[in-house]
Amino acid sequence: MLNSRFAQALLLGGEGYTADEAFPAVHKMMRRLGYLVLLGALAASWGTAAHAQWKWRDKGGQLHVSDLPPPSDVAEKDVLQRPANARRPAAAPVVVAASAADPGPAAKLPGETELEARVRKAEQE
Repeated sequence: MLNSRFAQALLLGGEGYTADEAFPAVHKMMRRLGYLVLLGALAASWGTAAHAQWKWRDKGGQLHVSDLPPPSDVAEKDVLQRPANARRPAAAPVVVAASAADPGPAAKLPGETELEARVRKAEQE
């Protein structure tokens, strides 16, 4: 009589033995391989969530899909899809420059120091 279950399964054609009993190391290895494949598939699916998609229509009706938000001239009603918890960046505030005719008190020209600006202002008055 053979002492090894592996040898008995091989020689006797596996009669009376399940795969777990006859090949415990192989079964354990296959189970680990299954876990690794599942873990790999899960890790690969996490990478797709990083590609956030914006979808909008432009003034001509053409559909655009991008990972960047649409330009500021696209109306909110034309934005068809946005990533979760995403907002369009607010438009930069428009700063109105003072007129060149009235530069104000001691307005500096490019490359001019504060003192030079004051002297120039005093000479103009």
